[in-house]
Amino acid sequence: MTTVNLIEVKSGRIVLELGSIGRPWIKESAAFWSPDSQRLAFMSGTRRGGWTTLYVRKGGSFEEVPMPELIHAKIKGESEGAKTVLAARVPIRWTKPNVLLLENNVENDQGGEATSRMLLTFDQSNGVKVTRAK
Repeated sequence: MTTVNLIEVKSGRIVLELGSIGRPWIKESAAFWSPDSQRLAFMSGTRRGGWTTLYVRKGGSFEEVPMPELIHAKIKGESEGAKTVLAARVPIRWTKPNVLLLENNVENDQGGEATSRMLLTFDQSNGVKVTRAK
């Protein structure tokens, strides 16, 4: 396991512990900074996809923002009883300082897969609204 931290370069102080990630999934992990550096989307890779956590700057530290209910990616022709074997919530890019383009990828045990893209828009109080990306 590898611990991933956000560190203030000047002081060497750990500002935020982002998580512990096992090998080889550390390669699938990534940090996406908003253009104004006020928000961070951190994707931690897992053996079954990946998970994204959202953070906002609060003075000299960061606070986690709850991930809203996402738009589910529907697999065409999925039969009853199919089980999800992979789910990845992948940040793509910040389109504005307060808008993150996110992809939700799923695969099932029958070989089906689907992707949905959505925009996560942060309001003034850092509440997050989800809309389908076009």
